[in-house]
Amino acid sequence: MSEYDNNMTGILFKNDKKEEGSKQPDYNGSAEIDNKQLEIAAWIRTSKTGKKFMSLKFQEPRQKKDAPKPDADDGF
Repeated sequence: MSEYDNNMTGILFKNDKKEEGSKQPDYNGSAEIDNKQLEIAAWIRTSKTGKKFMSLKFQEPRQKKDAPKPDADDGF
């Protein structure tokens, strides 16, 4: 049995931590495009004609802030 191919797929989750009036995305998630992992941010917008739509941003995954960076001068 072969593994599921996640290429060209993604997932979004509602951002429950968004504060009223902030520029934070309404949804966050991830995608795999051309076998490359990307982060997705999505905002709910309203067009000039009143139609709701999602504006998306894809970016390289960010490094975790709490992860220690390797020290080049560690002597090893």
